[in-house]
Amino acid sequence: MGSVFGKYVGNVTPGLLKNLGNRKRKYSQDNDSDIEGNGEVESAIYPPKRRKVKKKLLSTPQYIYQALFKEGSDSDITLVALGKEWKLHKIYLCQSPYFASMFSGSWKETNENIVHIKIVDPKITLESLYTVLGSLYFNELNLESGQLVSVLATAALFQLDSMSERCAEVMIETLDMDVVLYYYDAALEYGVSSLKEAACNWLLANLLTYVRGYPEVLSMISVDLMTTLVSSPNLFVVQTESSVYFMLQTWLYYILNPNEKKRGNNQQVLERSSEYFQSIYKGTEFLLTEEGKKYAPPFKALRFQHLINLLDDMNRIRSDHIVPDEWMRDAIITAWSSLLKFDHGVDRGPRQYTEAEISNNGLRCGRILHDDGEHVWRWMGFYGGLDLVWTCKNHSVMVRRNHRGNDGSILSMANRRYIACR
Repeated sequence: MGSVFGKYVGNVTPGLLKNLGNRKRKYSQDNDSDIEGNGEVESAIYPPKRRKVKKKLLSTPQYIYQALFKEGSDSDITLVALGKEWKLHKIYLCQSPYFASMFSGSWKETNENIVHIKIVDPKITLESLYTVLGSLYFNELNLESGQLVSVLATAALFQLDSMSERCAEVMIETLDMDVVLYYYDAALEYGVSSLKEAACNWLLANLLTYVRGYPEVLSMISVDLMTTLVSSPNLFVVQTESSVYFMLQTWLYYILNPNEKKRGNNQQVLERSSEYFQSIYKGTEFLLTEEGKKYAPPFKALRFQHLINLLDDMNRIRSDHIVPDEWMRDAIITAWSSLLKFDHGVDRGPRQYTEAEISNNGLRCGRILHDDGEHVWRWMGFYGGLDLVWTCKNHSVMVRRNHRGNDGSILSMANRRYIACR
């Protein structure tokens, strides 16, 4: 038994051994005193730890939010909106100019304890009211992506500009194909200029490369917005101006034929749309008809002087019978006059120009570069036979003039020509 005992207490201090040696052993009828003794030793060697349990108290803002907003303690005003009552406090509500005016002016609600707020904006919901009213009691605002527009609408109702700005910041950060038009319309409705600009810039960058492939989104773009996008000098035009025309043709075709939105790729849709407009042509171009007049503004925003540089594009546009011939005719006359000036040496290109002139009249053309390597391409057949070779490398762009006319096109041999790039 001594060897067993020593096995348990071999590393125990002498003081503890003395106490253990003086301890009286209890008699057990079951003859299990050794087990009890061992239990006492283990209990002494490994005493139970006493843990202090700390309960985290609510911070002052959290307490105010819980006690005053959620529980309505000491409420001095009851708001009723969308069938729900809120037990609130005027001193907090007056952070909103809407309520400050209501409770301090000559409104009948000034001295009332129950105020009914009529909500006429369908975008305002119980959830958005809860969020906005709660924010007056607590300085942290948790916004869910699905309720951003509703919170913005509610903040606009209560004239909470700081909350509107915070909503706009989150909406700008989450712009994508699914919400860009929804957010743009909300920005117009509630006067949020930063959100409007961001949504517009997103569309300018993605309209021809991304949005065009989503019929449901493309067809939802309004005439006014499409006019703004097409007329903008910041529109990302991939290839040339004819790409903008073909996008508009697709946009108009989807609007007039909603059931055609999920049939085929871009090229197939273009072919079907050309057949459609040719089939309804009765001697008057579509944009001059009563049905088509309202869609004319974005087409008028096209830069027709750059739509007639390529013969195939010009012939196709005229055969669609969408754009009036006189619009094309004016551009052709202007282009012919410019060509004669180049040919006779009267005009060698722009030497002085303003930012507005190059932004509003320049040829819009671009390419998508998928990597950072060296890329070389040519743009030719425009500007009186000017043939330019472009090189993009190491995030720099270089342009040089090509004098070798080996493709059968007219090549300008003038010793000096001027171009302006933006």
